[in-house]
Amino acid sequence: MRLTFDKVPGSCNLHRCKICGKHVTHIRNHYHVHYPGRFECPLCRATYTRSDNLRTHFKFKHSAESEKNADTKDHANAQLQLAATAHNDTMNTLS
Repeated sequence: MRLTFDKVPGSCNLHRCKICGKHVTHIRNHYHVHYPGRFECPLCRATYTRSDNLRTHFKFKHSAESEKNADTKDHANAQLQLAATAHNDTMNTLS
């Protein structure tokens, strides 16, 4: 991932994307604009490029459903954690 960004001289957190030239502070989030990950909701199969967006989706779209069925909630939380772990492993390999 570091090969995709240059540090902007004279700034603490600013990096320039070598692909599009945009100046960003969160290189990990911007990286997914060009190389999207795949995080799939275990209940409805909606897909997201970032795990935090999947967690937000799950919280707002499935909270009532999952409260009715605790087993589904546990399974879904386990799936979310597995997706995040797999993604982190991939990102650690890239950086």
